[in-house]
Parts: sequence; structure tokens; C-alpha cells
Amino acid sequence: MDNTVGDSDPLELLSDQIRGEQKDEFYVDQLRMETYKVFESVLGSRTAHRWRDEILSTAEILYYVPTLFSRGRTLGEEYGEIVSVNQVGSPVVSNWKWFLLACRGLPQYFLNKRWTSALPWYTLLIQANLALFYLLGGPKTIARRLLRLQQIPITIRQRSITRVFTILGIAMFLQVCIGMYQRLKIIRSLRNQQNVEGIQREGVLDESPRTQKSNDSVGEAAGVLSRVKMPRLSQTPNCLICMSPSKVPTITLCGHLFCWECIAIWLQAHNGCPICRSTCLVQNLLPIRHYLPS
Repeated sequence: MDNTVGDSDPLELLSDQIRGEQKDEFYVDQLRMETYKVFESVLGSRTAHRWRDEILSTAEILYYVPTLFSRGRTLGEEYGEIVSVNQVGSPVVSNWKWFLLACRGLPQYFLNKRWTSALPWYTLLIQANLALFYLLGGPKTIARRLLRLQQIPITIRQRSITRVFTILGIAMFLQVCIGMYQRLKIIRSLRNQQNVEGIQREGVLDESPRTQKSNDSVGEAAGVLSRVKMPRLSQTPNCLICMSPSKVPTITLCGHLFCWECIAIWLQAHNGCPICRSTCLVQNLLPIRHYLPS
């Protein structure tokens, strides 16, 4: 096993790591769906939906905790014939690292609940980690990278380096750069809008020659913002399931409007609209981007 670790190129293990991670994601999705169905049948659809995020996060932890603590490997790692070890020190992974690895989905849960404005940046961080994974190999998830865990093969067999992953890593790196540029552009636009609104509330502009140039810039920014119709929270239609302003408004063939996540999770357990019970499938849903009611 030591020879295998020493002779293994991280890029040669990409296929095994990806297959293992996909297998774990498949099992996690299955457990999430079955757990949600159980809570829905016991508590009812409305109560289960209210606690949806907590149920799904708990189901993910329930998958990783028994497999990691009892077997030292997830089912996906067994499928990919790999095992996790420490990058430094003793190769044996301690229990506290297994526990933190099992709870790796909690940061996104808390961001979604308490700090939604940071979610886009967290998504960019995940994409940047994936780009680094495809380009250089190593841990595929942020949790494994922070805990300094690496995956090594348990069988000696011929592995080849696939250059497609390098192309994918470059493309994902460009996507991260574009995403960061767009986020910074949005932040700058919001700041300009706040500055314009603050000046308009004061009602007085200094027209002295010294500030004439800055006022012209502010006026130009105000003119641009006046031509852009910014959606407000009050304009977002309410989802008919959670009764809150919908996130990614989505309509069904029968014309009812929901959050994308709300109706997608509903259709995993049912084959009809929750309002009129007409037949509806996930592939028939239509997300409405930049929805603004008349």
C-alpha cells in the first residue's frame, strides 16, 4: 500500500475520485428523498416543507456518520477503490475529522438560513476548489482540503491521466473569474444606487466648480440606474407552497407559480400540481428569470 501511495500521481486518481463522489451523491439523494417522504407522511406536507432544509441536512449527516465511523470509508470510496488518509502525520484519520467531514453540508445550510448574501461567494469558492481539483488533483471537496485529507488507491492497477479534466478545469477557472467579475459589478451598481438615493434624500447638491465634476458623475450614474428596472422583494410573487417570496419563480403547465426548489421537491414524491392536482413532471417546469409583475 505504501508503494501505491508513493507512486500515485494525483491526476491519475481523478476518475476514481469522481466516480466515488458521484456514487455518494446518488446515495445521499436517495436517502434525502426517502427521509422527506417519511416526514411528509407523518407530519403532513406543509409541516414537512417548513422543515425541509433541516430534514435534508440531517439525512446527509445520517448517511456519512455511520459509513465513516464504522467502515472508515464511504460507499462511494469503496466503489471507487480509494481510501482517505491524512496528508501529514499519521495516515489514520481521527474521529473528530470524520465527524467534521460528515457535517460538511452544514456551512451551506447556515448560509442559506442566516446569510444568504454570502451564498454566491460560497458557490464561487466551491467552483474554484473544483477548478483546482481538475487542474492539479487532490481533494475534491473544500471540507477534505481544509481537513488535509487525501484519497489514495487501495489496488495497484494501470491508470492514465485524462487531459479532458485539464480542459474542464480551465473552463471552470474562467467561469469563476467571470462570476467574480459579475458579483463585483453588482456590488458596485448597488453602491452607486445607494449613493444616488442618499444625495436625492438630502435634496441639495453643491454646485460649486470644485464639485461640479463629481456631481456630473453622480448624475450620469442616476441616469443609468433610472433606465434599469431593479426588482424589489415586494414585487416577487409568493410561492403557493411556502407562502414566501419565491426563489427562482417557476410555473407549471397548469399555470401555478412556486419556488423552483419547492415544486421540484414536491414532484419527487408526487406526479401532480399541489394546487389543482393536474399531471405535472419536473421536466415540464418553466423557471421564469427576472420576473417582474405588470
